[in-house]
Formats: sequence, structure tokens, C-alpha cells
Amino acid sequence: PFSRLYVGKRVHENLWDSFLYTTFWVTLLAWKLYFSYKFEVKVLVLPSLELFDDFMNYENTSYWLTSILIALRWIPLTLIYFIDSSIWYSVWSGFVGSIIGFQEKLGEIKNLKSIKSYFMKMPEAFCQKILCENSAAKDPSYADLLMAGSSIHKSVKRGSIVSNAEDVNVIVSETTGLLAAARAEIGKIMPAQSSGRELLDDKTQKWAAFAAVWNEIINQMRLSDIISNSERDMLKFHTFPGFKKPVYFPIFQTAGCVELALNIVSEEASLLVMDDSKDFNVVLKREENMIARICEDVTVKEAVREVWELGWWFFQNLLGPTHKSDIDSLFEVFEHWASNKVLMQNIDSKHTMLAVKYVGDIVSILHSSLNGRHIHKNRETPKVLPKNGENGMKKSVSTGVLSSMVSDFNIGEQNGKKITSKLFKKNLDRRFNLAPRNDLLTVPDKARDEAREKLRPLLDSIRSMIKSNVGKGGVVLDKINFILSVEKGFMWDDYYATERLDMLSENPQALVLLSKLNGLLSIHVNEAEPSSKEAKRRLAFFANSLFMDIPQAPSLNSMLSWSCITPYYSEDVLYCKKDLKQPNEDGLSTLMYLKTLHKKEWFNFMERVGIQDEQLIWSKKYFQDLRLWASLRAQTLTRTVEGMMYNEAAIRLLSHIERCQPEQLESLIKQKFQYVVSCQVYGRMKKVQDPKADDIDRLLKRFPNLRVAYIDEVRERHNGNDEYFSVLIKASNNGESIEEVYRIKLPGNPIVGEGKPENQNHAIIFTRGENIQAIDMNQEGYFEEALKMRNLLQEFKPSSSSSVTIVGFREHIFTGGVSSLANYMALQESSFVTIGQRVLDKPLCSRLHYGHPDLFDKLFFVTRGGISKASKGINLSEDIFAGYNNSIRGGKVVFKEYAQVGKGRDIGMQQIYKFEAKLAQGAAEQTLSRDVNRLGIRLDFFRLISFYLGGAGYYVGNFITILSIAFVTNLMLTLAVFNLEKIGERKITPDGPVQMLLAGLGIMNTVPMLLTLIVEKGVFKALMMILQVFISGGPLYFMFHIQTRAHYFFQTLLVGGAKYRATGRGFVTHHSSLGDLYRFFASSHFYFGFELGAALIILGFTSEAAQYFGRTWSLWLACLSFLFCPFWFNPLSFEWGTVVRDYKKWFRWMLNSGGSSSNSWKVWWREENSYQLSFNIGQKLLSLIKPLFHIVIGIGIALPNLVSLQEMTSQDVVALIHVISVAIVLLLAYYFADRFGSNMYPWISRIGKLAISLVAFFGTISVVVSHCKNIRILIGLYYIFGSFNSIALLLGFTGMRFASHIHDFILGNVLFFVLFSLSALQFPKDIQTWLLYHNALSQGVVMEDILKYARKSQELSAGSQDGTDELEDLKKIIKQQEFMIEQLVAQASPGRISKISSMLENGRVDQTSGAGTFDEGVENEGIVPRAEMLRASSSTLDLSKMAGTATSAKRPNEKVGGKKADGNDFLDFRAPSEFPPRDS
Repeated sequence: PFSRLYVGKRVHENLWDSFLYTTFWVTLLAWKLYFSYKFEVKVLVLPSLELFDDFMNYENTSYWLTSILIALRWIPLTLIYFIDSSIWYSVWSGFVGSIIGFQEKLGEIKNLKSIKSYFMKMPEAFCQKILCENSAAKDPSYADLLMAGSSIHKSVKRGSIVSNAEDVNVIVSETTGLLAAARAEIGKIMPAQSSGRELLDDKTQKWAAFAAVWNEIINQMRLSDIISNSERDMLKFHTFPGFKKPVYFPIFQTAGCVELALNIVSEEASLLVMDDSKDFNVVLKREENMIARICEDVTVKEAVREVWELGWWFFQNLLGPTHKSDIDSLFEVFEHWASNKVLMQNIDSKHTMLAVKYVGDIVSILHSSLNGRHIHKNRETPKVLPKNGENGMKKSVSTGVLSSMVSDFNIGEQNGKKITSKLFKKNLDRRFNLAPRNDLLTVPDKARDEAREKLRPLLDSIRSMIKSNVGKGGVVLDKINFILSVEKGFMWDDYYATERLDMLSENPQALVLLSKLNGLLSIHVNEAEPSSKEAKRRLAFFANSLFMDIPQAPSLNSMLSWSCITPYYSEDVLYCKKDLKQPNEDGLSTLMYLKTLHKKEWFNFMERVGIQDEQLIWSKKYFQDLRLWASLRAQTLTRTVEGMMYNEAAIRLLSHIERCQPEQLESLIKQKFQYVVSCQVYGRMKKVQDPKADDIDRLLKRFPNLRVAYIDEVRERHNGNDEYFSVLIKASNNGESIEEVYRIKLPGNPIVGEGKPENQNHAIIFTRGENIQAIDMNQEGYFEEALKMRNLLQEFKPSSSSSVTIVGFREHIFTGGVSSLANYMALQESSFVTIGQRVLDKPLCSRLHYGHPDLFDKLFFVTRGGISKASKGINLSEDIFAGYNNSIRGGKVVFKEYAQVGKGRDIGMQQIYKFEAKLAQGAAEQTLSRDVNRLGIRLDFFRLISFYLGGAGYYVGNFITILSIAFVTNLMLTLAVFNLEKIGERKITPDGPVQMLLAGLGIMNTVPMLLTLIVEKGVFKALMMILQVFISGGPLYFMFHIQTRAHYFFQTLLVGGAKYRATGRGFVTHHSSLGDLYRFFASSHFYFGFELGAALIILGFTSEAAQYFGRTWSLWLACLSFLFCPFWFNPLSFEWGTVVRDYKKWFRWMLNSGGSSSNSWKVWWREENSYQLSFNIGQKLLSLIKPLFHIVIGIGIALPNLVSLQEMTSQDVVALIHVISVAIVLLLAYYFADRFGSNMYPWISRIGKLAISLVAFFGTISVVVSHCKNIRILIGLYYIFGSFNSIALLLGFTGMRFASHIHDFILGNVLFFVLFSLSALQFPKDIQTWLLYHNALSQGVVMEDILKYARKSQELSAGSQDGTDELEDLKKIIKQQEFMIEQLVAQASPGRISKISSMLENGRVDQTSGAGTFDEGVENEGIVPRAEMLRASSSTLDLSKMAGTATSAKRPNEKVGGKKADGNDFLDFRAPSEFPPRDS
């Protein structure tokens, strides 16, 4: 009875949730029943009645035949009836999930344009959601957050930031961020204009806090190289000490706003001209309208304010103290006019745009020239005595317009002062020739001269704007004339002007201000956006999440703590030099692939580290940066650790914003966050000196709070038994050493299953958080998402209903842009991890745990068996059993989409194949587990359906789909060959509804994917992406993996054998041999696809029904998918040289014997079919269905008149006997050659098989030519003989192996014939490249460069192998010579140098003694003796003594014992007299 169960008693849901999922399923099932009746049941009623009518009305109609025909016609649609529920579930979940997504405000912010529209609301949302409720207290020092976190300034080593007040001195380097500057004293960076340290209002505080966080997010993106320096400066907030505004908007937000304001001004000015009225009220109305339009958009208004304020400061500092009062007067006058709304009364607004254009030109000139400007050291201006009492007084004329200059000259006086004709001539020359004041002391300065050239027309345009020369208008004209004419001012004194520019270039604040002004005035809207799609995506998601339903953040002291666990086995940690430089079999290195795939990020990296020459990346200074850059773009442990340690950085940032005590910060971080990497075999790596262990140590030293747990295996000396310990280690002494923290003895070997669950569970004891986050090796974190972790942890807060025990959240597949395959995988995963889990969570209440990165309630799970189960086989998919365990024990799961992590997926065909096979086998094992049984008997009906279709039912549906395809194809062929398509003498009704249902329902599987994209990317972009998927071969890919899942799901249910399949997670940068593909996919896909193709071809010749293509197009699509999908998604599959080389390799593999499965077809066949030898009676009977069906088909093909034997003619009998006789003779001959050929010489066996194959080929042709009926007989016998081969194998007779060998020969040659044909056409390879790598190409990746490089390498390896080997030998010789010369310089005497030089000239160099040892790069900077280059070892062997003999080789002029003929022992390599003893 159920009462005896200890689990499954609390699986019910509340009334409202029950009502929701009941409504979901009632509507779905009602539609399913209606559709099934209309299109699956009703269409078969009439044919069934017709068959029964013939039986009742015709005496010679067999009852059994009628019954069988009726059953056969009903079976296909019955199968579809069973699987269409999963199709409708996909459709229902797609629409319901979309509605929920819109309700949760997903996709409201999709791109940078929508970010800009929501940007003004983001500070309020950020402070309300992300910050603690009490953190925004009105603190007068709150504005220092901006400067503490500012890193917008360039790296300037000289000078300091100088403001108007000249009392602020802060140097901010390029890499200084808020995390480093948070320790600065509070209050040093308050605005200088704040009187008495005024309290900042609440709104300003929020902007300050948001700006600090936003800037740090941008900083982290720059450090990740996804944006450049210029993009970073355009995305960040700006802050300038001594200015009115605490924060200045990012350039990307304000770009184009000034231009928009100028257009408004021009429009209003034009309307004012059209009014042709000088009425004050009319002008006032136009000005008010202009101001209202500008102020309507807050961003435009703020952009105008920023330009005004920054422009004021800029011209003050550009023109210097000589003109400071004039600049102040000019700006004050215009400010007075604007504040009193008389601006349009006093100026002509139509010239405004021209004036602003000149300002933008000046700013652009100085912005491009002041960075890196050469400073003139001698700044003291030479003193020149004035002539005739002249002292450089200001002139009253402008030098801007030639006519005004001439008319204003007064030879007698100038401003009341007498001047001589000589002085007049000097002034006149200066005016027309623009000569500087001190002609003999001219300082060349291009930037100064260009700035002057733009400043003159700027001042002229301002002067032309003034309507009146009296009052304040006269003041403006006077100030402009003074600026243009004063001799010791900017326009005439070269030394003064150059000094002003030098001071600006030394002022970091001025450089940043110039960049800001340039962005406001000169940068177009599109130019202000980052080019990186990843940066846009992350910023859009972060901005969108601020407006979603997020729990209120508690204080840092009150937040829940959590620990992250990452299970690691032996994957890549940090790429080494060999990983980056070593080419694969196509000649393509990992670094070249990464540089090509991430081209922009590579340039950003070069810019960040300051490299111009790429060869410098291998130097010691930059090599570690290069390793990190490459590793952060692969699925490495470093990428995962770097991402998850952002949580620590986020806590630091939030603690500074929320004013936590600095002395408590480190203890707070350790208390709230912990990261443990469970490196299962770290101890073993240390013992064998694996470089990966050193890389793990490097991570420990890089992150002091990181911990590593591993299982240590120690052998006891007294009894020889192994002891096992769980060990935790950390870095100590400021990263100088690694120390052990805990060591816990285990009762035995903890690895009882696949390894991964045990690896996780043994490390849980070292975690101290209240919750556990499981992070896989192929995941990464983002800094902006780490800021929301305490909000996410609040989901565990107890509520009135049952407490939450698992919190799931989104994953972003970051490998989707590599190729079409990666894109399909990313879309498939994204659909499941978003809309799929969204619906399972709400309204179906059936979400389980599907893997990382879910958060667990630690106390709940450690007391209920851990977060994963570890039994071998049955718990292959270990993660989902945590979900089963959680559900049957009353836990609650929620899924939230306001947070995300990155996740990598497999990107190669074989990698994805292994992954899908693992999931399918895991699903099959789940159906056999007691956990599923317990849930099944406890859940109510509707939740049970959700549980089924959301889990194992998906794989059951895949299996039934493939079963339907096979049954329908063979049924149509059977009816055709036995002439049973007609019902009596009635007209044939094509069996089209079945095929249309299969195809239509398959297409409807894409509905969730389409709706997911619509919600998050918009309708148009979603349709374009789906169209791209279809054009590039997406349907082939998805159908191919339906067969993958069906094959392994059924095989596991039949015989078990589920096992973990390592996919490698690496880059697929090479062409896979077609022979390798054949071994991979023959059993699961090629055999089935060949059967389908053969059946459909025979159907075309034997069927009398019409509409052949309409009935079979979906079946042909499946056939092509199973046969050619691996080749289509394999680079260079249609290169003629590649196909020829692959065919030779495959042919050798077919003929070889012995070795491994990759060397011999025999070994491969034995391994592939070994599972059948362990079948029991039931399994054998189930497996006999297919061969018996094929025997029936073969009989129908070979003997079409078998139903009425009396109609066979003697000619048919003779043809049948001839064909059978020839086939038996050839098969016997091939059998003996295969059976006894291995005892002979290999060439005899091969020649015998080749001769038999030729005889069989030409004999088949002769038999076919002799009589056309022989074709049917041959095909029928092929079916029959293949079926008997399968039956013999099931019964344990392996002697029929040669029949499988023949079948593989035929199948392989058919495939290669198609590949040869496509390769000869040439254009398929170009189409394949474009479609296969469309995603990468659309991102600017020159994928063709990679493929061309691979093609070139293959051609060289195929046609010039000898030349390549010779080149390698020459390289080794050159390296040896360089090493020997360096050794001579360091050690040898002059006599020895001459001897060795002669040896080098004569070529007497040992080419093997150091080949490959002295490579270029960081490892060999300086000459290191061999003994010193060896790693430290715990062995007692004296490696330093043996180093000289490790790679030495005897030369022709050596004697025994290592002595050379000439007696010179300088290059003598000899063995030691005796070797040290080995360890006992």
C-alpha cells in the first residue's frame, strides 16, 4: 500500500496552480482529440469499410489477408496518434510561454536603441531593485562614487587633473576601477562648486550610484576585450571635479542630441523669418516653443547643458588667462539672454549651426592631436622690447574679414596711440600674412595652427549672429575683437598658444573633456554604438532585467550566503604555448582560429596590452596575457573561474556603494561567497607532473579566496592498500605557496559511478554557504549578473506556501556564432532553457533540475542524498535525479529569467552526436529507475502528463517518429510489390495524409523556437533567423538527431549499456576524415538511410499510384538527412583532393585486419555488434521483426507473382536459378577468402577479394543485361540475404560477417560516388562554406581564410610531403646552429669557435640531439642548461646526468664509447658509466 512509502507524500500543489495546469491540459487534449478524429481516424474509415465490403461480397477474398491489410493501414496513423500529443505540447507551451514572457517584460529592451529609450529610468530601477533599501541615504560624500570608479582617463604619467579651482589633484590611470579605488578616502572628490558640502538630492544619489556600477560594468567588458578603448569611453559616464553636474551622460546616450537641438533651432529660426515680424511677443513665442521642444526630450536638454558647460571650461583653458575674462563675458551674455528668453531677439539663430560646426572642428582637431603630443620643454617666452612705446595693447579691429581689416586701419592713430609708418607696415604685413608676434622665434605647431584656422571663422560667425552692436551685443563684439587682435594672446603669440596646448595635453581631465565634447558634437549616433554583439546583448539583458520582477535586495550583512561548486576532471585549464601554436591535421592552429573567429576582440587585446607587432605576443612580457586571452574564448576552467569570481568583485562594489565598513569587507566576502573547484584527479596530476596542475595552482594564486578540493589516493607502505582522502587546498603567503586546509579520510574509493556526481558530492563538505550553486566546466559568469545574485538568493526566502529548494535561471549559449551547427545547438538549447522551462515552472509546476547553474538549498539536499546520484549506468544523467529527489520529497522549484550565465555547447557534428547519444541513453535509464516510478504513482493525471512530455516522453516521441517513418516506407513498398495498393478494382487512393502529417507535425516542432526568438528579438529578426536555419540545412540537422536519440534510446532500453561520452568541448577546426564519419554514423544512420533510399527508389518503379513526390518528399528528406548530413556539416567535404584522400583511407580501412576499430573494419564491426551476442530470447524475438519484414519485401520484389505461383513462366524460373547460382558461388568464394585469407599472406587475401569483387561486379552486369527481370531478382535476393545475415548474427553465428562487409563496401562506394560527383562540380564547396559558417561570416569573420589555409596545408601535405619534411629538417638544423653559436659565445675559447664554425660549414651537426627542444618564445628566453629545463621530480633518477643522453644520436665520425675521431669532446654526448638504482 502507498502508506508504506516514505516519499512522495507532498507532491500536491495549491488550488490556483492546479487550476492553471488543468486548464492547460484540458484545452490541449480537447484539440488533440478533435484533430486526431478529423485527420487520423476519419480518413481510414472509408478504406476499412471498402476492404471489409470486398471480403463480404467476394468469396475468394481471404479473411486473414483482409484483416492484415486493415491493420497495416491503421498502424501508421496509430503511431502518429501516440506522438502528436508531444507536437501539440510544443505548440501550446510556445504560445503560453510567450504570453508569460511578455507579462514578465522579457525582450522589452532588445538592443542599444531600446537601452537609450529606457536609460533615463534605469537609475531609479537599479537603486530600487539592486541596492539595499537603506543604502541611498543622503550622504554628502555620495558623489565620490563617480570619481572613485572612473577609469575613463587615458594613462597619463605626467601632471594631474586640474580644474578651475585648481584644488583637485587625482590621477586616474587606465586600469584604475572602482574595485581598486574603493579604499580612497571619502570626500576628496566633491564638486568644488558645492558650498558647505551640500547634501545631494535623492535623484542625484541614484544617478551617482548607477553611474559607478555602470562604469565598472564597462570596465570589465574592456578588460575582457569585447570592446575597445574608444568604445569604452563612449559607453561610460563622465565626471569632472569642479563642475556643476555630478555625472555626465555616456556619449552613446547623447550622441546626435546636439544635432537634433540645432535642427530645432534652425526650424524655429526659419519659421520666424517666414513670420517676418519683429513683434516681441511673436519672437518670444517662437523662443518658448524652441525651448519647449528641446526640453521635451530630457536627453537632448542634458546634452545641450553639457555642451554649454564643458564648452565654457574648454575655451577658458584653451585661450588661457589672457582671454579668461573675455570668454566669461561672452558666455555670461549668452546665458543671460537664454535665461530671460531674449536669445532670438539678440542673435540671428540661422548661423547657430555653422558656429557649432566650427566648435566641433576645433574639438576634433585637438582631440586627435593632444593625445601623445610632444611637450615643448622650454616654455619661457623670450622678452622682446616694444617699439615706440608699443606694449602689445589690444587692437580694435578683427583679423577675420579682409575688408574690415583694411577699413579699420588708421595710419595716424590706433586706439588713441601714435604709430609710425614702419609699425603700420609691420601690422599690415601681420594681418595679411598672419605672421606671429615674434617672427624670428616661430615655434612649429600643426595643432595650434589648425585650431587658429578654425577659431577665426568661429568668432566671425558669432559676430555675424549679433543683431545689435549696442548694449550686451556691443560687449560681445568688443570681446571678440580683443581675442582676435591682442598681440600676447592665443591668436598671435606662438609661444603662448603652444603653451596652452601643452598644458591641455598634460591635463587628464582636459583630455577626457575633449573626448566628451567630441562625442557630443562630432560623433554620429551609429558611431557611438559598440561593434561587439556580445557587449550589446549583455547590456540589453542587464538593462531589461532592471524592469522585471526582482525581489528587493537585502543588506549585504543580511543576504543569504552561497557556495559555488565546479566539478573538473582533466579538461583544459589554461592554454599553453603548444596548445596555441601546434597545428592540427589541416595545418590550422588554435590561435589562428581564435584570432580569425574573434577578429575585433584580438585587435582590442592588442590595443589593451599596447602591442603593434604580433610577434611580440610570444615574448615573456605578454605571453601570460596571450594565454589568458585565448583561454577566455574557449571552454576552459580558467573561463569558468574568472566568470564566477566576479561574484567576489560584485560584493566589493556593492559594499562600497552601501557604505560597509572597509575593515569588515574581506571577512564579509568570505562569509557570503565561496568558490570550490572540485578537481577530482588533481593529486594524480601533481604526482605525474601534469602541467594542468600548475595551471590550477596559478588560478589559486590569482584568486586568494578560491579553493580546490580533490581526492587523494595514498598507498600504505605496511599493507599495500590504498587510502582515499578528500582534501581542500588554498594559496597562502600572498600566493607564494599552496597549503592544505583540510584532509578527511574516506572509507574507500568514492568513485562508484561515472565520476562527476561523486566529484560534486565529496566537495560539498567543504562548502560553508547556506545555498549551493552548481556550475559546470563549460559555463561562465558576467560581472553585471553577479550584482543580482543576492536578489536571486532571496527566492529561497520562506513564504506562506512550501519553501523553495531549487532556483533555476537562464543560460546564454555563447558558442552559437561559430558555425551553423553551433547556431542550431544554441537555438535548440535556448528554446529549452527559456520557453521550455518557463512553462514547466508556470503553469505546469513540473520543472525539475536539468543541470547547472541551478541554486540548491544546501540543508535540504545534504540531508536527502546530495545534489546528484552516482550509481553507474542508471544515473548517467545524474543531475535530473536531484530534481526527482526534490519533487518526491516535497521540494519546490522556481525558474527566474532576470539572471543568466554563459554556457558553451558542442560545435562539431561528432561532439553533438555524442552529447545527444548521452542524453538519450540517460533518458532510457531514467524510465527504468525507481524515482520515476515513485513520481508516476503519486502525481495527479495532468501533472503526470507534464512530467512525461517534459522528460522521457520527448525521447519516446522521437523513437515513435523514426518507427513511423520506417513502417510507412516499408508498408508502401510491400503494398506496391505485392500489387495490393488497390482495394478491389477501385481507383487507388494515395496514402498521402500520413506523410503530410509526419512533415507538418515535424515543422510545428519549430514553433517554440520561433516564439522564443519573437519574444526576445522581435518578429522580423526572428523570422530571418528561422529562414536562415532552413536555408542552411537546419531541417536536415534536426531530423538527423531525431534518429540519434531514437537509436540510442531504443538500444539502451533493449540492452542497456549507457555510458558517459566525453565530447571534448574543443574547437572543431579541422576536416574529419570521411572514413571516421563512416565509423561514427554507419550503425545509427547510414544503414537506416540506405534502407530508406533503396525502398523509395524501388517504390518509384513498382507503385501504380500517382503523386509519387507528394507521397514521398518527407521520406526522401529524412533519407538525405541520415545519409549526407554528416558530410554537409563537415568542412572541406566537397574538395576533390580531400575526397580522393579520404576514399583511399577508407578503402584501406575496409581491407585491413587487426589493430583497433580505427584501423580495421573487422574490429569495428565486432565492437559495433558485440551487444547482440548477449541478447535474451525476448530481445532476439523483438529484433527479428525487421529482418522478417525485409524477407517478405525481398520475396515480393524477386517474385512479384508469388501470390499466384501458377502464373510463373519457365523463363522466370530459369532466370531465378541462374541468379541464385551465381550469387551462391560468389558468396562462398568471398567467405573462404575472408575466412582463410588471414592465414595466408595479406596480399593474397586482398587480391582474392578484389578478384571476387570484380567478378561479382561484371557478373551482375551480365546477368542484368541478359534479362530485365533479373534486376528484380537481384534486389530481392539482396534483401533476403541481408535479412538472413541479421538473423544469423542474432542467433550467434558470426561467420556471416563477410555479408556485412559486402554491404558496407556497396554503401560506402555509393556515398563516395555522390561526394565525387559534387566535388567535380566545384560550386557545392562554396555554397557549403557560406551556409555552414554564415553566423561567423555575418560577424566579420573571414572564415574563408581558415578554410583556404587548411586547403593549402592539405595540398602541401599530400603533394609535397618530402619537401615539407626537408623544410622541417632545415629548421631543426638552423635551431641547432643558433644554439651552438650561443653556447660558443658564452663558453668556448676562440680556437673552439673556429673549429665549430668549420663543423657548421661542413654540415656536421647532430640533427636529432635537440630537435624541437629550443623553440622560440617565452620558454627559451636566455640559454638554460638541459638539466635546469627539466621539471623537478620525486623520482630518485638523476635526470640532470641523463639529460645529455636523452636525445643524442651517433654520428658517422664517432667511435664506440662516444669519443670522436678528431678528439674534440666539446660536443661529446656520452652515457653515464652506471645508472642509479630504481625505486624499490
